[in-house]
Amino acid sequence: MLTRIQECGEGIRRAIDEGTVKREDLFIVTKIWCTFHGKYAIPSIKDSLKRWGLDYFDLVYIHFPISLEYVDPKVRFPPGWAYDGKEEIRYSKIPLQETYGYLEQAVQQGLIRHIGISNYNGALILDVLRYAKIRPSVLQIEHHPYLVQPKLYHLVLSANLLELNSPKKMILQSPATPPSALNLSVSWSGRKQRTLKSYSNTMSLKPQPKPMIALRRRCY
Repeated sequence: MLTRIQECGEGIRRAIDEGTVKREDLFIVTKIWCTFHGKYAIPSIKDSLKRWGLDYFDLVYIHFPISLEYVDPKVRFPPGWAYDGKEEIRYSKIPLQETYGYLEQAVQQGLIRHIGISNYNGALILDVLRYAKIRPSVLQIEHHPYLVQPKLYHLVLSANLLELNSPKKMILQSPATPPSALNLSVSWSGRKQRTLKSYSNTMSLKPQPKPMIALRRRCY
């Protein structure tokens, strides 16, 4: 994992130094893992920026609305779900509002530009919109013909989440692959891939196939 992150960072810096791209032309995204909620959020972002060799991230998600006990990266990296690295799951008592507040501080400190939420249901979305001083810019959920979630879709529309290159002021990213339909992680080519992409576009959603998320890494 560390090697891949460092290689990606080196590639980005080389492209910028050689004039192939400008930093402002890139939109680099990462996530806060469950073991780095609360006061651990900003240190994890800073550590990730250091590994990438960047000054800021364009977007940082709260990966899951679940807070787990902190695991020091010196003990295990990446930490994963299990506290002991095997089977033991330890939940922490850090509320989501506290973690979101630290991400707002990260925005104010110039470490990140936008805050994203991922895997949030309707109740959690309504909750975050009540306490957020900086509204979330992106909601990332699983969405495909086998999991349409129409009520959640209309809730997000009515909540008027801020847009990031989206005509209807929302983005629902769809990294999951519907069973027996296609494997988006292999290729976008083919009739089935085009069909599902068109399906998302008709709903003004932004599909996110796995090849398109090479720059998305979890913050550790």
